[in-house]
Amino acid sequence: MNSEIREKLETCAIGALTAAAFVGFTGNVVYDYAINRNRRFFFRPLLTKDDSMIRGQFFRTDMAEEALSWAEKTAITTETTAAFDGIPLHGDSFRQKKQSNLWLVAVHGYAGMASEMFPVAKVFYEEGFNVFLPECRGSGKSGGDNFGMGWLDRYDILKWTYEIIERNPDAQIVYYGISTGAAAVLMASGEEIPINVRCVIADSAYSNLVDLFNFHFQKHSIPWFPLNFAGSLVTKIRAGYSFHDASCTSRVARSKTPILFIHGGKDEIVPLEMVYQLYNSTGSVKDILVIPEATHAYGMYAAPEPYWKKVAEFIGRFVVTENEDWNFVPRIREQINKFLGIERERV
Repeated sequence: MNSEIREKLETCAIGALTAAAFVGFTGNVVYDYAINRNRRFFFRPLLTKDDSMIRGQFFRTDMAEEALSWAEKTAITTETTAAFDGIPLHGDSFRQKKQSNLWLVAVHGYAGMASEMFPVAKVFYEEGFNVFLPECRGSGKSGGDNFGMGWLDRYDILKWTYEIIERNPDAQIVYYGISTGAAAVLMASGEEIPINVRCVIADSAYSNLVDLFNFHFQKHSIPWFPLNFAGSLVTKIRAGYSFHDASCTSRVARSKTPILFIHGGKDEIVPLEMVYQLYNSTGSVKDILVIPEATHAYGMYAAPEPYWKKVAEFIGRFVVTENEDWNFVPRIREQINKFLGIERERV
């Protein structure tokens, strides 16, 4: 081997090693910031408090505070199970004192916990629903070292669903999710799910993870291609899925379950155009509500009356009850009036 060929090979080897080092370093930075539960490699020294608790808090609004007070006075049942890959999962349920076949499975957002969904739980519980609040892998009291971003969580949601049906074969189940929780229920609906799941409410879901990361990289003037590619590759190695796997649009195209999409017009976390991508990709019965004044996952607080009215009317199309006097919309409106401090009008 002459010196010229050797030099070229050495140059190529150095270039390959440099590229691999760059991909490994930047990929782990992206993974550690966005997917790693504890951010313990690159970002842990910068965290002065328990970051998981900070990110798990729900919006501090009057509606949320009232829901927290309600939860403290209502019996909570702790649920546990094991995920398909053995990760221990935790959830909380509020069960009706009287027998009810109505179930809500409400899934929290990115790095959240069950308490994030208390405002939703209160509304549905007072409408006669049993409410189950799963804590996603990597969040709350559930195990796991990384966030599933909805993709891995879809199988966990199905596992919980079948456990509900095992206890209550006649269960009528509504899926409800916020942010990555919305992604989880949308992706679950694209699997072979039981007919007990009557409809899905997806608030502030992303369309696909590649475009979501691109949006945030571009928003901060960061070159998206190398970071997105590197982050996706490292996530595939360390968490078992790539950013390309996590696509809600591909899953809703397969869904046979009715879906209501909700999004805020001022959402700066998940851009508004993503809800239209999801809506246009959906092949099942669908509806959409855009709340112009709402930021990310804030629709129920920014405009509670149109929000809950839409949710109530949509669910009422697919959930059946034996109670002839059951009328979802007026009672939801009564809850809205309580939240807003408006005295109920009596006839």
